[in-house]
Amino acid sequence: MATNKMSEPKAESAQQYADFEASVMAAAERKARKIEAETQRLCAAARDELLAGVTSDAVAEHRSKVKADLRRAAAAARQDNRRRLLVYREQLVNGLFAEAAENLTAFADGPDYKAYLERTLRPLADKVSGGCTVLVREKDLALAPFFATLLPGAQCRADHTIRIGGAKVMAGRILYDETLDDALSAVRGDFLAECGLRVDEKGGEAE
Repeated sequence: MATNKMSEPKAESAQQYADFEASVMAAAERKARKIEAETQRLCAAARDELLAGVTSDAVAEHRSKVKADLRRAAAAARQDNRRRLLVYREQLVNGLFAEAAENLTAFADGPDYKAYLERTLRPLADKVSGGCTVLVREKDLALAPFFATLLPGAQCRADHTIRIGGAKVMAGRILYDETLDDALSAVRGDFLAECGLRVDEKGGEAE
């Protein structure tokens, strides 16, 4: 009987130890899971915070770069548009005045040319009464007698810079430019100054 009584507590103690061990292991497992979850949470928070900082800086840097690129692209586009606009307008103006030059050249070769010369040169007669030199197109040298009637004592010389017509009158150190070339150049200058065909700094049209 004594042996039986001694064996029962041993069996019960073994079961208790087993139950205690299982309880400890379960508690340890729960603790481990809790620690793991907390660690994951802290790691996730740290990662999010880190990523948030990096993303913010990256976005700011990217936005700054994009804005700078856009500004450069816009400036280049404005410059290119300005260049194109200036070239186009210059072509228009050149075409317009090339046509005017052709019309004036035809006029200088026409029947009304001598009347024009008389209107422009006769008023100079009193100013150059001491003698003068009349510079004209080479083809207008044939009109030397006519120039002499307008400006007594005038001597005629060819001037190859006169392409359209008219005359330059030299009296001492004074030069009177009554050429059609100079008249057309003056009209062109006035046209460019007053017509608004210019481009502002931003590449847009200026009034």
